Amino acid sequence: MTAAELGVAISTLALELVFTVYGWIRLPPDARVAIHWGIRLQPNTIVPKPVGLLIVPALTLVLSGIIATRTSVERPVVSMVCFGLLLASQALIVAYAVRHK
Repeated sequence: MTAAELGVAISTLALELVFTVYGWIRLPPDARVAIHWGIRLQPNTIVPKPVGLLIVPALTLVLSGIIATRTSVERPVVSMVCFGLLLASQALIVAYAVRHK
């Protein structure tokens, strides 16, 4: 993992955790969180609050581990785009959950 990728990974995870804490505070303990939407933008996968708020940060950690251990030289832009998409996903999941609680 390059220094740039490491910085992006840490920044992404930090921001995701900010979104997670915000959602955790704003949502009731028994809240259910949508994590997948269908073609008509209707939620079709709804999970308990802990799963919904922690799944994207967990995926970010897994992706960071994969990138850190890769042996081939790949373009760092690809991994940075992946981190950006994960961050956007977490922001949308939390925003939707808080809006529709």
